Amino acid sequence: METWRRTKTVLVFDASVIIELVNAGILDDLRRYRNMRNVTIMIPQAVVEELREEGVDPAVREALNAFLSEDVFTPMDATPLESELRFRYPALGQGEIGVIATAITLKGRPEFSEARVIPVLDDRKARRAASGQGLEVHGTLWLLLELKRSGALEKRKAIETLERMPERGFRISECKLKEVIEDAKKDC
Repeated sequence: METWRRTKTVLVFDASVIIELVNAGILDDLRRYRNMRNVTIMIPQAVVEELREEGVDPAVREALNAFLSEDVFTPMDATPLESELRFRYPALGQGEIGVIATAITLKGRPEFSEARVIPVLDDRKARRAASGQGLEVHGTLWLLLELKRSGALEKRKAIETLERMPERGFRISECKLKEVIEDAKKDC
């Protein structure tokens, strides 16, 4: 709890973000980023449960459990706000609702009053809902660029990861992908 008081940024991850990071093999880079930038990474209980379901890639479950036990990811219990958000945004999944509710709840806590609390979501509807709640919201593409900018992820590896995302089922337009890859190629 004490490290939270020093945290300048809190990232709240949805399942799709964790799955992509595992599939891309860049969790160690995320750990390095977290340590370099004093970032807290929160995972709502709904996301933890989603990633522990049968049918989820065992590598994802193993990575989740390892990062939870190493305190790289901090689990967050469900909040009362989830019921209200579920009613307001019925098209969103439990994990997405959990991410938005967690971010709103954290922003209201005194220990996070000075922190940037950022839900990291890839679903367009979920991002719109988070933005509608007044949250600064980003996705996996932003996170990869953030890792690269910080030096936690090498430029070559960032570009390679971005290029392979569509092969792994990540939905992105060719135009947007080219734009993000060009951004990753920049040295600053």
